[in-house]
Amino acid sequence: MEESKKLIKNNQELEVENKALKFKVNLMEDILDNMYEAVHAVDTEGKIILYSKPNEKYDIWKKEEVIGKYEIDLWEPPSDFLFDKEQIIKKGKPVKNIKMIGNSRIGKQFHIIAGFYPYFENEEYKAFYYTGRDITTLDSFIMQTYELQRKMSQTKLKKDLINGCKFTLNDIIGNSEAVRACKEKVRRIANYNANILIYGETGTGKELFAQGIHNESLYAHEPFIALNCSAVPETLIESLLFGTVRGAFTGAENIPGVFEQVGKGTLFLDEINSMPLSMQAKLLRVLQDKKIRRIGDTKDIDIECCVICATNMDPKEAVKKNIMREDFFYRIATVILTIPPLRERKEDIPLLIDYFIEKFNKKYGKYIKNLDANVMEYFVRCHWPGNVRELVNTLECAIMLCEEDQSTLTAELFPNYIYYARNRHLNIVEISEKSESSREYDSSYGNLNTLLDNYERNIIMSVINENKNNISAAAKKLGIDRKSLYRKMEKYNLR
Repeated sequence: MEESKKLIKNNQELEVENKALKFKVNLMEDILDNMYEAVHAVDTEGKIILYSKPNEKYDIWKKEEVIGKYEIDLWEPPSDFLFDKEQIIKKGKPVKNIKMIGNSRIGKQFHIIAGFYPYFENEEYKAFYYTGRDITTLDSFIMQTYELQRKMSQTKLKKDLINGCKFTLNDIIGNSEAVRACKEKVRRIANYNANILIYGETGTGKELFAQGIHNESLYAHEPFIALNCSAVPETLIESLLFGTVRGAFTGAENIPGVFEQVGKGTLFLDEINSMPLSMQAKLLRVLQDKKIRRIGDTKDIDIECCVICATNMDPKEAVKKNIMREDFFYRIATVILTIPPLRERKEDIPLLIDYFIEKFNKKYGKYIKNLDANVMEYFVRCHWPGNVRELVNTLECAIMLCEEDQSTLTAELFPNYIYYARNRHLNIVEISEKSESSREYDSSYGNLNTLLDNYERNIIMSVINENKNNISAAAKKLGIDRKSLYRKMEKYNLR
């Protein structure tokens, strides 16, 4: 009798627990079915154990039709799928925020942000699940914005009778051997419709050279269109390049891609190393066949444009790190144009300074004639990690800050690292003042390299002391990163 009561009690408790568990399972499924994100999961054999309602918008299958079926029997993985499920399971770490483009069984394209997650219990692999957030509508809005910008640009082109370029080779300032060699190479290759890769650090003027190539070519009257690959969402880059047809995905309209828009002109793809590997494969095929197809269309369109790509990363290093496909690199780099950094063409710095002082005088109504002599000396030997762009921005800021009647740009108008170089009581300033009065060079100060090293060492010591040995603050004050400052401290044995 007692055992019977215990059994009834246990059954009652079990029933309560089962009801609670069933409630939680039903609640979880209801939540998943009403979420914006789609979720589906498979067990260790690849059998579907969970499939939320939002998945139904991407395919012909209903929720009740797929539960218990094997994933491999229902879908084939995309040909450009770059994420290996087995590797994700092996590493035991999820892969999140992957931008993907897919095509549903009902003929619609969709853009999603996907996640891939292995599930473990007590360190044993039990299941694998996927999540996907639909961003197709958002992308269509962005595409419409790009199309509006394109139409406005076309109106401006017709009005101003220009080809979309602001610069020619004559606008590239410099008489150094490196710059002259680049210009000569441009003149030789401009009339050949070859794929060109421009390699140069940030701020060296890659787009200036691209526009110079276009304006030197036989098709200078045709459009020049620039597209920064790093600034375009991954899910949109294919649409922007190749165009779309109405109904290809939610909100899609008949919009020509930049390959169509440019005609026989020049398409400039900047920061090509930021382009996804899957997109590189598609672009490789386009460059080989000279044909494109709008997304959602069935017919090919011939292309005739010149394609110029640019990268701020050594292309061979990009290939080595699997950022750029090797076959893609060889296709886009029929000709490689390497733009020298400013530190390798220091003889051009005074020319650049004179040119931009004149330009900003006109822009801001100022009357600057030159730089303080010691500031000029610092400018010529400065490393300029931001290259010409950094030099130009530094000058423009100083000219905006100067007084209306000022004729010389002095050190206090510039960033702190330049101010320290001119206004601290350092060896080079003392030498400069001594030279002013005696018109002679005193050899007791040592050779030029020694002077410059002492000069830099004293600046670094002064700034570090002012910032109470805070290296991050000192680096910021000097306008360099922490690693560069540590290297210089090691060089000068500053502990």
